[in-house]
Amino acid sequence: MDAVTIEDKQRPDAVCLDRHFGVIPKAYVSSVGLIPDTRPATGPRVGFVYPCWQALGGVERHTLSLVKTARGVHWSGLAALYPDQVNHEALQALRQFLPTCERPGLRRLMELSDILIVWGFVGGVDEWLRDYRGKVICITHGEGAWSEKQLRQTLPYAQTLVSVSESAVSAFPVAVRQRVRVIHNGIEFDRLAVSGDKATCQRDLGIEPGAFVVGTIGRLSEEKNPLAAAEAVAEMGGNAVALYVGDNGKAEFADKFMRDAERIAPGRIVWHRAVNHNAIGDYFRAMDVFLMASPAEGGPLVSLEAMFAGVPQVATPVGMLPELERRHGPLTWTVPVDPTPEQLAAAIRSVDASDERVRRARDVAIDELSAAVCARQWGELLRDVHAEG
Repeated sequence: MDAVTIEDKQRPDAVCLDRHFGVIPKAYVSSVGLIPDTRPATGPRVGFVYPCWQALGGVERHTLSLVKTARGVHWSGLAALYPDQVNHEALQALRQFLPTCERPGLRRLMELSDILIVWGFVGGVDEWLRDYRGKVICITHGEGAWSEKQLRQTLPYAQTLVSVSESAVSAFPVAVRQRVRVIHNGIEFDRLAVSGDKATCQRDLGIEPGAFVVGTIGRLSEEKNPLAAAEAVAEMGGNAVALYVGDNGKAEFADKFMRDAERIAPGRIVWHRAVNHNAIGDYFRAMDVFLMASPAEGGPLVSLEAMFAGVPQVATPVGMLPELERRHGPLTWTVPVDPTPEQLAAAIRSVDASDERVRRARDVAIDELSAAVCARQWGELLRDVHAEG
């Protein structure tokens, strides 16, 4: 039995296949082992094992783009192991591209996979990886203590190690860092299409005419320093406003951040909590400056999207940004980790949309940071791992 190729994903009809994988397209019947697949295999059968599946954060976006774009790979499924960390609507949406399951379906996914890509705290690793006969790829999407602890669980079982940036390699123990393959995240260019000019996009987002918009997109979590935008516009004064696009898996956390943001910059906060993933380009079009003030990142994808969208970016030197700038020259206006409001405001005021770095950043995104480039590199890696036997 074999899994299904991505080319088969378009069939609209669906059936309930089993209690673990739920409702998925009929094309995937063979991928859960109910009907033998008589087609010849053209690539490795690859599954994902994650602790969670949220409403398309960076890891989820990376995974979805990879599954949609990579060729020569049979995606056998994705297991999200912790029910309280699963957005079931988002997991259901993923099923148009590959089968999904939660913890009860993990053993079946292992049987169907030649290779497992494992990320995050997966819990009880010894219970299931000890007897797995396929290959394990251990990946980190970030740096810092959380990522270091996550990697320690799966490293003893992994044959291949992957990081999304050179800086995130630091999450691996020193003894194995030379083995880590760096594959940058990639963005889907068509996801960033726009529907109107800047004034129209700002109006549609409820932004007053003439405002200077400092924007941020992503999960509202403390580790991403979400209050930086509010601090910046409060320091700037004048017509500056902060545009927040995003939420938190726990509503009370997001509500608190936004109350704090309004307290810091009263009357200067525009919050779009429910992200329209068909309007990402419009969010960027509405911005005068994109702000990414995280103290640590692996990617981050939103920075790459801002680069492609042609939005000047003020950013901390984290994730892949430093290595890109070493190769290509300045791509952002840099602020230190944990910047003060004064540092944020000064950097934003210094931005010039006609500066060469804005065009250069877009060229780098197009040439090096597309979903197609990422998928090609992953496809080559997966086929090489599988060929090693």
